[in-house]
Amino acid sequence: MHAPSPHGPAASAASAAPGRCRAGRRAAHAALAPRAVLALLTVLAAAAPAHAQRLLDWPLRANAGPDAFQPGAAAVFWNPALLPAHPGRADADLLDMSGPDEIGIDGFGLATAARVIDGLDVGLAYQRTSIGDMTRTDGPPLPLPEPEFEVAEDVLSAAVARRIVPGLDGGASLRWIRPNEQAGGDSEWEGALGLAGRHTIGPVRARAALALTIADFARWAAAVEAGPRPGLLPVDASVALGLAERRLDTVAWQPVARVVFRHALEVIAGAAGEPGANGRTWEPVLGVTLRLERWTVGLVREELPNGFGGAMHYRLGITF
Repeated sequence: MHAPSPHGPAASAASAAPGRCRAGRRAAHAALAPRAVLALLTVLAAAAPAHAQRLLDWPLRANAGPDAFQPGAAAVFWNPALLPAHPGRADADLLDMSGPDEIGIDGFGLATAARVIDGLDVGLAYQRTSIGDMTRTDGPPLPLPEPEFEVAEDVLSAAVARRIVPGLDGGASLRWIRPNEQAGGDSEWEGALGLAGRHTIGPVRARAALALTIADFARWAAAVEAGPRPGLLPVDASVALGLAERRLDTVAWQPVARVVFRHALEVIAGAAGEPGANGRTWEPVLGVTLRLERWTVGLVREELPNGFGGAMHYRLGITF
């Protein structure tokens, strides 16, 4: 529910390519090693999930569901209206992401959510995303290896969610984004607004969510889910469809199925249909979440296009 901008020909290709690690309006101070350039540009051209004209934009996932349905404290990263979905008076999620070796992107974050009063929730989060083991290639080769460096981006987020009417929540968040010196560019701000509603009609339980990010390039994500009312089946089951804007006039599709066993084990499986230059590419996504009293442990694997392997997301949560 995502690369520095080299000088020279690669820069034009990178800035034109969509994807989580997109070179846009910033000019980085160094270039990727050739192998990393090839890997990044291939993934970007295939439109690996991403959102904005940001240097590194690969948010951390809490489960394998659609972007607009990312739950609990981790909703600070995605849809602030989902903050009230955290189960306790206060919750915290420690998140970690590891990308394929060919790309070398990694990330970690901490998200917290708390219920101030009934119907009012707040959240705070920090995320760092980086690409390490890079060397400069913008000049003639030197007899000695160039020192390696890291391109990184830090994001601080604050969010608030409020019950509008029973069954409908609204939320807003503000993010401060700071690239490191090697990444180039200036710090910037962006905001997000969200809505999340739920309703039961007879034997059917349904919910929907919408998130809008307000930045230099606005983008949106939406999702709907439906399933039998709890108690009608031995397990809690539902199907969902998410839509997320990747760049102007292109939308990713996220159909998934969700099953919860005994309120303890959640399995979400589906696919991500990402827009690309050669049409839509479908890749599998699978997530497992285990709840043990106050603790939550989660694992998500999402495949990247063109055989680059998968990105792994890990979650450790605690409820207070």
